[in-house]
Amino acid sequence: MRKLQAARAFLEYLYAEDRSTVLTVEKAELVSLLAHKYGLHDTLQCCDEFLASRVNIDGSSWELWGDDVSKAVHMLAVAEAHSLPSLAERAERYILKNGNNLSAIPEIHRISSECLDTPELGKVKR
Repeated sequence: MRKLQAARAFLEYLYAEDRSTVLTVEKAELVSLLAHKYGLHDTLQCCDEFLASRVNIDGSSWELWGDDVSKAVHMLAVAEAHSLPSLAERAERYILKNGNNLSAIPEIHRISSECLDTPELGKVKR
C-alpha cells in the first residue's frame, strides 16, 4: 500500500503545473523516497526545502513531530535515507535538545552512529 501511495504522490508531483501546491508533509516524504531511488536531485532538494521549512530554527516543529522525540527520530532516519540534509540538521537539533532516553526508541537504530555520537549526547546505547 505504501508503495502505491509513493508512486501516486511521485507522479502527481512530477506532473503538477505548480509543484509547490502539491506537496504536503506526507507526500514530501513519499516523493523523496522515489526521488532518491531514481536520482532526481532537484526533486530531492525541493522536498528537503519543503520539509525543513516546517521546522523552526531551534528544531521545534508542531507540524512534523510536536513534542514527540520518536517522530523526530523517524524524520531524521528518513532524512538520512533519502539525502535530505536540511531536514536532517533540524531534526538532529531537536533530538539533541530533547532526546533524554533515545535508547528506548526502536527507530534509533536506523540513524547513523556518526550523527548521534556527539559531545551533547555522548555515545547512544544501541
